[in-house]
Amino acid sequence: GAGSEKIADAFRLDAPVIMETGEAEARARALIADALVMARTASFALPSSLMALEPTDVVALEVPEGAITLRIGEILDGQARQVEAVATAPGIYGVDIAASRRRMEAPPARFGAPVFELLDLPLLGPGDLPSLYAAAYASPWPGGVAVYRETGGEPVLEDILKAPARMGRLEADLSAGPTGRWDRAASLRIRLSSGTLSSALEENVLAGANGLAVQSATGEWELLRFATAKLQPDGAWLVTDLLRGLAGTEEEAMAGSRTGARVIVLSSAVEAFALPVDARLVPVNRLAGARQYGPEDDTYVARSDTPQGLGWRPLAPVYLKAEAIGEGIAISWIRRTRIGGDNWEVEDVPLGEESERYDIDFLDGGTLKRTLTATSPNVIWTDAMIAADFPGGAPGGGPFSRIATIRVAQRSAIFGRGRAATISVSL
Repeated sequence: GAGSEKIADAFRLDAPVIMETGEAEARARALIADALVMARTASFALPSSLMALEPTDVVALEVPEGAITLRIGEILDGQARQVEAVATAPGIYGVDIAASRRRMEAPPARFGAPVFELLDLPLLGPGDLPSLYAAAYASPWPGGVAVYRETGGEPVLEDILKAPARMGRLEADLSAGPTGRWDRAASLRIRLSSGTLSSALEENVLAGANGLAVQSATGEWELLRFATAKLQPDGAWLVTDLLRGLAGTEEEAMAGSRTGARVIVLSSAVEAFALPVDARLVPVNRLAGARQYGPEDDTYVARSDTPQGLGWRPLAPVYLKAEAIGEGIAISWIRRTRIGGDNWEVEDVPLGEESERYDIDFLDGGTLKRTLTATSPNVIWTDAMIAADFPGGAPGGGPFSRIATIRVAQRSAIFGRGRAATISVSL
């Protein structure tokens, strides 16, 4: 319960209340002033015509020196109403809460430059369109990071990134790893700027959970997912049980990543910027900074980018084979699709391109000898072509001493050649 006591010229009040410092100080001043005023008391009687008055009501009493404001403390009803009252000054209880809060407010924060990344990525999921992806982080977070595109005149606001992305860097090299199956050997050691990671069931990872973009030694981004994340004593995260080289980033998985490479957690905080076809391969400068400031502010960071539009890049074929037949070497493969490839009820995946077309290169070491085109996933490298491309056959007439490299890539009307599959054959 609450209680109070007077100690010399001070009052102590014990009460279970919570309030801001400014409000508490104002109310304390009111209590002290009230205690000083209440040193004056009055006793008087009221007629029955004033039955409506009750304790705590405030009345004015005329005395020779003037009017006194009294607060009724006790009423004893009898033939006359006996009243005990104390002097009061109602104005002392007014507390300007807004003023006390204003006095306590900290000065406005000055937000610094954000960490800002632009990612040219393949399609990330069903329904996605070719896009650039943007991620930003700042501490403190300014409520949003504005992204402007420079056009030669006034910068144009492109978007406001509403949430901070979970970003970090590798604290150890990420070794090359396999694709198309779980990588149980490699691990990522990541230090995040903020946020956490969490483990997930492998079936949820296969369904799309726990995605990461990791800067590869190729200069592009490897897309991968992970099942296990463990916080280490020094605050870094150890991430294992990986699915590598997703969405056509097999070359990045084979190249691995170096210590210090950027890592970005793929979440809703990583926002997509639409990439029109005519914006592909066009250099563009972007500015990013706290939404409270304009793009001329010195805390804005600049990024230059020439997007390839990797969302249009065809994936490398798989199951590339070369078999000797009577008229030469038959080469076949299975194509992949960028779009709608998860429907298991159809015989073949959607084409994903305006037309089906492939380039087939034949190389002698690093020298290109011939390029064929095909409109179906097979072609024949005839004996006549082989003789022209590799005249004289095997040096010294020995068998299997000449090695030809065959490279197959699907073409896109927008992107051109996609990623290639390769195979070596002995002639």
